[in-house]
Amino acid sequence: MKKITLLSLLSLVIICSSFAQEYIQQMVDRILNQHNCGHYHFHETPALCQVLVNEKTLELYLEFDHQEDIASDLYDHLLESFLPALDEFRLKQLNFFVKTKDESKYNDLAHYFPHSKRAAYYPPQNKDPFPDLYSDLTKGPGNPHQGQVQPTGSLAGKTVWLSPGHGWKADNSNNNWLTQRGNTNDYVEDFGTVGGIDYYLQRYLYNAGANVWVVRERDVNTNEVVVNNDDGAPTYTETGAWTTSGSTGYNGSTYRFVNSAATEDATAIYTPTFTEEGWYWVSVYYREGANRSADTRYKINHAGGQTIVSINQEIHGQTWVYLGEYYFDAGSSGSVVLSNESNEIGQAIIADAVRFGGGMGSTTDCTFGGSPSGRPRFEEAARQYAQFQNYPTCENDVVIRPHYAEWELAKGTTTEQANAVYLSWHTNAFDGTADGTVTFAYDGTGSNPVTTGSYDFRDFVHAELASDILNGWDANWNDRGTNQANFGELRELTTMPGCLVEVAFHDNPDDVTALKTPAFRNLATRAMYQGIVKFFNDRDGSPIDLLPEPPTHLYAKNSNTGEVTVTWNAPTSGGGVVGDAATGYKVYLSTHGKGFADGIAVTGTSATFTGLQPSTTYYFQVTATNAGGESFPSATVAARTPAQGSTPAYLIVDGFDRLDRFGAVSQFESTALGTVDRMFLERMNRYDYMVEHARGLEYCDVAFDGTANEVVVDPTFNLCLYQGVDWITGEESTADFSLDTDEQAALIHYLDDGGNLIISGAEIGWDIGRSSSANASQSFYNNYLKSTYVGDDGQSYDFTGSSGDIFDGLSGTFDDSNNYDVEFPDRISPFGGATTVLEYVGGTGDGAGIAYKGSDFGVINVGFPLETIVDAATRNAIICEAVTYLTPNASCPFNLNLATSYPNGQVQYITAGNTISSSNTIVENGAIVVMDAGTTLCLDAGFEVELGGEFEGKIGGCGN
Repeated sequence: MKKITLLSLLSLVIICSSFAQEYIQQMVDRILNQHNCGHYHFHETPALCQVLVNEKTLELYLEFDHQEDIASDLYDHLLESFLPALDEFRLKQLNFFVKTKDESKYNDLAHYFPHSKRAAYYPPQNKDPFPDLYSDLTKGPGNPHQGQVQPTGSLAGKTVWLSPGHGWKADNSNNNWLTQRGNTNDYVEDFGTVGGIDYYLQRYLYNAGANVWVVRERDVNTNEVVVNNDDGAPTYTETGAWTTSGSTGYNGSTYRFVNSAATEDATAIYTPTFTEEGWYWVSVYYREGANRSADTRYKINHAGGQTIVSINQEIHGQTWVYLGEYYFDAGSSGSVVLSNESNEIGQAIIADAVRFGGGMGSTTDCTFGGSPSGRPRFEEAARQYAQFQNYPTCENDVVIRPHYAEWELAKGTTTEQANAVYLSWHTNAFDGTADGTVTFAYDGTGSNPVTTGSYDFRDFVHAELASDILNGWDANWNDRGTNQANFGELRELTTMPGCLVEVAFHDNPDDVTALKTPAFRNLATRAMYQGIVKFFNDRDGSPIDLLPEPPTHLYAKNSNTGEVTVTWNAPTSGGGVVGDAATGYKVYLSTHGKGFADGIAVTGTSATFTGLQPSTTYYFQVTATNAGGESFPSATVAARTPAQGSTPAYLIVDGFDRLDRFGAVSQFESTALGTVDRMFLERMNRYDYMVEHARGLEYCDVAFDGTANEVVVDPTFNLCLYQGVDWITGEESTADFSLDTDEQAALIHYLDDGGNLIISGAEIGWDIGRSSSANASQSFYNNYLKSTYVGDDGQSYDFTGSSGDIFDGLSGTFDDSNNYDVEFPDRISPFGGATTVLEYVGGTGDGAGIAYKGSDFGVINVGFPLETIVDAATRNAIICEAVTYLTPNASCPFNLNLATSYPNGQVQYITAGNTISSSNTIVENGAIVVMDAGTTLCLDAGFEVELGGEFEGKIGGCGN
C-alpha cells in the first residue's frame, strides 16, 4: 500500500522523533496551536506524531498526555482545522488516530466519542384543576417584521433550529472567559456567525412562516427587564379571578392561573420600566401542560400600537418562548397584557414571567462555577444559553447544541417533531490561502446512524448557497462541494436532519472581506433559507414559493388636505439569487417613527391615507408579500401634514443607501482578542434616518413630504414643488456616489430655478469636491453647494456655530452609539459668497458647514450628517435655524414671492374668507399694495390671486 506525506505527497513516514523538521513544527504551530488560523484554545496541545497519506486518505496520528484531554469539542476543532487539507491536497477522507502516553496502540478518534444521550424530557405535572385537552398544534405565530404578527408562508408548520456555533465559554485553565475562535483579520467566528443568524437568517425563516429556534440568545439588546407575577403592583397587576397555583413557576416562585373563556373577563398586565428606548425581543415563561390553552393570547402594547400574538401553552414550557421583537420607549408606557380569551373553553391560562431584551450573561459555568461572563448574552456559547433555558444536563459546548435542540423539540408536538431541521453555520480556517464554501452531513462513523434526510438537507442547502454566491457575488468563488464528517454537532442528532455549513474561510483575506460585507451575509442567508424551502418541497411536494425582495422608490406625498399618498416600485424578481415576484404589499403606518402599527394589506403599488390630522407627522414602511411570506421592510419615509391646506414647504430626500464592511463597528473585546470588526447593523445603517430630520422640521412646524433619492432623479419628478429640500447623504461615498450625475442634474435645475437646499453628509466633498476623486464634480460642488473641499476628516466629533452667523450659540457633538460612526467628516470652506457657519471644535478646527443665500438660490452644506448629532434639541435647533435662514416663511401653507415692485392696487387678492400677512404689504379692500421687490406673501389655503398687469414672481420654492 502506497504511503506518502502531506507535505510533498512523495516522502515516507514522519514520526515523533522528527519534530525538528520545519514543516511539522509549522503544522503544529499553525493548526494545533492555531495562532495564525484563529482556531485556538486547545488547553493541552496534542503531539502530532505521524502524518500519512494512504492513497486518497489523510491519516493524522496524535498523542495526548491524558485521556481526559480528549474532549468532543477538541475533536470538532481538529476536524474543522484539518478537513480543508483534503481539498487543498486533492484528498477524499480524513482519519484521526490517537493514544495517550500510557497506551500502546492508536485508536480511531471516534472510539473516544460514543453517542452521548441527551437529557430526557418528561412533561411536568401541575396541580391546576383543569382537564387535559392536549392539542397537536405547533407554536403560534412569531415575528417576521419588527413589531408585527407572523404571516403564513412557504415554511408554515416547519421548525428550523439554528446553531451559530461558538461563543464565550469558561476557560478553567486561567479562570477566565474566552471565545472559542480567535481574532483573524479583525474577525471572530463566534461573533460573525451569530450576527448573520440574528440579523438575517432567522428573519428570513420567520418571514416565511417557520417556527424558529436558536441555540444561542437571539436578542442583541444587552438591556433586560423581567417582570414576574410575584413582583406585584405596579409592574404586575390583574383583572378578573386569578388563582395562585400549588405548583412552582419561574425561578421556583409561584404562578397564577385563570379559566379560559370565549369572551375576555380576566387579564394579567406586565408593565416593565425601560431605562433605554429600543428594540426588545419579548419572551414568556410558563409551566406547560395538557390542561393549558393552545391559543393563549398576549397583547403587546409597544411604541407603534398593539400587536396580538397567540402561543400554545401546552408545549415548550419552563423556558423562554419568544413572542416577537418590538420597539419600546424609555419609561413605563409599554406593557404586555395576557388575556383569558380563547377558542378552548375551560383550560388554564398561565400568568408567570415576561422577559424583555437579551441581557448580559448571568449564569455561571455548570462545571467550573466562578463568575458569570458579564458579556452580552447573545455572544455566549450554547453551553451557557442552554443552561439559561433550563436544559438539565451539563455537557460540553459542541454536543449541548444538538442535545438542547432535541430536548426542546421533544417538548413540542408530534407534528412539530416530524417537520424539524437543524442547520449549523460556521466559518473555516486553514493556512490563510484556502477559500470557499463546503457543507457537511454526519458520516455515520460514530455509534449513531445518520438521521434520515440529512444528506438531502445538506445537498439542497449547499446547492442553493453555492449557486447564489457564484451567480450573485463572485463567479470565481471556490465551491468546495458537500462532504461528510463525524462532527459532534451532527453526530448527536437523532430526531431531525442536520447539516453544518462552513460558509467561508475567515483566515483568507478575500473570504473575510465577504464575511464582513452585509450584502454577502444577506445573500448567503437568503440562499440557506431558500435551500430549506426546496428541501421541504422535495420531501413533501409543497410549492416552492420564495419571499419577495423589499419594495423600492418610496415617496410619501401630501396629496390633498388631510391626505397622504404613498407610492413605491415593485421589487426585483425573476429567479436567480432574488426572490419571487410580489403579489401584494403591506403598508405600515406610524406617528412614532420607530414602532409601527400592524400592516395594512394592499394590492397595488400605492396607498392613500385620508382623514389625517393637520400638523402631524406620519411615517411609512412597505413590505412585499406573496405565497412564500413577507419581505424585509423598506426604508422609512415620512410626511407631515400642513396646518392648513395640502401644500408642504419641504421635501426630505433619503439618499443614504450605503451598508458595507467599511461601516463595521470596530470594538475592543478583550486583551486576548484585541479590536474586532462587528456587524451591528443598527449602528451601520438603520434606514430610518428620515426620522431625525422629520423631527427637526416638525420642531419648527414645517410641513413636508419624504422620498427616496431614486424617485427624485425621475425626469417626471418636479423638485420645484417645494420651497426647500433637506437631502440626506449620510456616509455615501465614492463607491456608491454621494450625489451621482442624475442627482446633481436634478439639483442644478432646482437651484437654477431659485430653490433652497439643506444637504449634509460626511463624504460629499471627498467624493465630488476632491479633484483626484473618480467622481469629481468640482464645478457643481463649488458653484451649487458653494463649498471648497479642504480635506478629509475634521479629526473631531465636536462642532460649534461660527460667531455672528446663523448657528451662533449652538454647539454639540455628532456620532452617537445609537447611530453610526462618522469617521471622516469633510473639512470645507465657503465659495462664491457663502460663509462658514459651523466649525469643528478641536481636531483641525476647519469649517464644518457653509451657508449661502443669494438672489439666485440658497444652500446650507454640512460636512457631517445632521442625523448623527447626539442631542436631539441641538439637532432640531440646527435644522430649524437652517430653515429660517433659507425659507423664513416655510411654515406658511403657500408662498408668493414677488420679483418686482407693483403700484397700489395692481395685484388683487380675493380672500375667500382668508387672510394674508407681510411686513411690506397693505391690505385695502382686497387690494395688495406691494412696496418693495422681493416681498414674500404668506397666503393661507383657499386663496385666489387676480393679476392686474404683468406679474413677475415665483410660487413656492421655484418655477413661474
